[in-house]
Amino acid sequence: MRLELKDPKYFWFEKFDVVYEGEVKNNLPHGKGKLIYEKSEHSPKLKQITFEGTFEEGKPISGKLCDLRGNTFDGKFTSYTTEDGAFVDGGGKIISKKGDVYTGGWYAGEKNGYGTMEYSDGRKFEGTWLDDCKDDGELIFPDGAKYKGRFHQWTNVFDYGELIYPNGYRFVGSFEITDDTYVYYNCSGQIHNPNGDFQEGKIKLVTADFVNFDKLMWPMPSELIYPS
Repeated sequence: MRLELKDPKYFWFEKFDVVYEGEVKNNLPHGKGKLIYEKSEHSPKLKQITFEGTFEEGKPISGKLCDLRGNTFDGKFTSYTTEDGAFVDGGGKIISKKGDVYTGGWYAGEKNGYGTMEYSDGRKFEGTWLDDCKDDGELIFPDGAKYKGRFHQWTNVFDYGELIYPNGYRFVGSFEITDDTYVYYNCSGQIHNPNGDFQEGKIKLVTADFVNFDKLMWPMPSELIYPS
């Protein structure tokens, strides 16, 4: 059966009219069906929103949602509290247009609570998310380096944690981002050498051309300053 729904406020979209095709109960979507949202006339480059899945008493419960920017949400669309205490309105997988795959909870279309992200460039993050940004956890880079710790709120910038390199060097402390052309971070804390010795001090995370472990110029792991 076909229904025309005026701004049903499904998911996190408002002021969109929707066409529903599928099973119906009491003149409401119920059972299997699909939604096709009106195309945005003001933003013709954005994709059309679609959803296909299961409905109960007029509300989408589970299925696959494709949003305006080409992201796919595949999972459930009901509210719950995660094990780490985060309140979310859905969970499952989010597959971005460029191929990044997130597994965990979301709220209003943003990654929230505990989840993992496998990036298309080979990075992997596992930990907690807040408002679509990494909050606390472990980020593994393709070159084998790891960052374990906190991120500045609502950014993807290192805050306080541990940076581990495959060659045995390790740093534990705070990270302060800079505006220098070749220095990404100034860092203060404990500097650990491969032989087991450590000292209090400062290091810089720099571009590849300036790396010198002996002079405390350590390489920035293979990631952009403000990664997705």
